[in-house]
Amino acid sequence: MNFTRDLDSQEGFIKNLIVACLTLQARKYYSNASEDERNDYIGDMLAAIGYNIKDQTRRGSSSSGKGSGELDIFVSKDRLPFTVIEAMNLSSLSTNYINEHLDKIFSYDTSGNKFNVCLSYVKIADFNSFWEKYSVHVAKYSYPSPLLSSDTSIDDEYGYSELRIMKTNHSRSGRTVSLYHICVRID
Repeated sequence: MNFTRDLDSQEGFIKNLIVACLTLQARKYYSNASEDERNDYIGDMLAAIGYNIKDQTRRGSSSSGKGSGELDIFVSKDRLPFTVIEAMNLSSLSTNYINEHLDKIFSYDTSGNKFNVCLSYVKIADFNSFWEKYSVHVAKYSYPSPLLSSDTSIDDEYGYSELRIMKTNHSRSGRTVSLYHICVRID
């Protein structure tokens, strides 16, 4: 799979992010890497093809509400916010930990981007069982912006067994925004 030259659309960005994730997944070096090291790699890959990337930038509200939050990866286009990627390492379906990250995405995105991404680096033996439970959990979660719908059919477009993707749509200030959930199995 190659990067697409379509850097302006959601679909183009998601495809490019998936290419970066598959490349990371293939590199044994990242098997035991920290979340920050994995995020750096993903950000570097996206920057190399033309996205404006900032990592650990301060924006929105922290989970405590006392200061600004630290975004994992912030993407802008023409100096305007484009998308936020909130990432996490998972070795189980830790719903409280996942919930914290889902909430962070909405508190970090102060402008109400058309779409954002929750990226999970998953180190678990039964990835299929994990994915089934994860997708049910996020489809039933009570988000800061009300859930309108969830769609796992996007996963069929890619068809990978060790990378899964779904999209949830949310109502935010009268507009529909999307949250892509990408889970990458890391050996």
